[in-house]
Amino acid sequence: MQIAHANAAQAQVMVLHDIRAVHDIASLGWLIPPMSKSRWVIARIEPATGSGAGTVPGGYIDGATGKFVAPPNASPVTIRKGTWTLIGGGSEAPGKARPYDWTQPVQQPGRVLAPEDMYSPFVQGGVVAFLPGKESGDRDFFRHVNLLFPDLANDMAAALAYLQEPGIVREPKSDGDAAHLRAMLGSDNEVLAAAALSLLVKAGRFTAADADDLLVRAKPRLDAILIYSLLAEGRTVEPLIQRARDPDRLRWMALGALAADVFRAPQATLGTSARSALSAVRDRLSALGSLPDSDEYLRIVFDRAQSKQ
Repeated sequence: MQIAHANAAQAQVMVLHDIRAVHDIASLGWLIPPMSKSRWVIARIEPATGSGAGTVPGGYIDGATGKFVAPPNASPVTIRKGTWTLIGGGSEAPGKARPYDWTQPVQQPGRVLAPEDMYSPFVQGGVVAFLPGKESGDRDFFRHVNLLFPDLANDMAAALAYLQEPGIVREPKSDGDAAHLRAMLGSDNEVLAAAALSLLVKAGRFTAADADDLLVRAKPRLDAILIYSLLAEGRTVEPLIQRARDPDRLRWMALGALAADVFRAPQATLGTSARSALSAVRDRLSALGSLPDSDEYLRIVFDRAQSKQ
């Protein structure tokens, strides 16, 4: 997450990576049938130099004038190129690096930004889970891409294996289902804990007592998923932030609030709530004697929110 000695450019990339990872893990599209029964792949993406750069197909430099010449009616594209290495899942042994290579249209003004526009592992690198298509290495091969925190690859593999077990709870329709998911909140597997948390919040079965318990026994990174999920469902988070005593948990809460703000649905109220949550985290950190501007990462987290006001 945060590296105290990162410079501004490094911290900016780290923040964008982390808020997309929070969004993707909290969204949990891989839990939904029939995707949950598909053969997911976990891979490390390593972009080549120049991946993400723009070009015009068929363009060339005129030797006489030194000017770039574009073919008639040609449209600019961006390059996606590098290698992906299987970590787990799929039907082949892990470890072999395979190429990816495609171009895609330049983003048009006015289009709603997708998570891939905010942070692309095919440009910046990362560990992902995805459903493989038929043609290895092209754009359609990487379907339903979920960005992970790199150290969660093994947790994701175990979670995907769990999905194949009969009778698992995908929706807390009963008190028994909800109790089963609550027990998972303290799991050592952070991906399964995040899945349980997301399902409970969406079903309206996540209580204030659950939140207080989470602050005591769950891993701090889950607090980012908690804040994101609550804000996405229109829930109030400021009282929860005020009860937090651990600066590390508060930093993750700030990340969850920023992810909710950046990836929010069109409703303006969500953005306002997310910015209020960020202000509450900043105030709480100050009250605990932990300077909110103590590193470049946190400065970017809070400054990005302030710039939207």
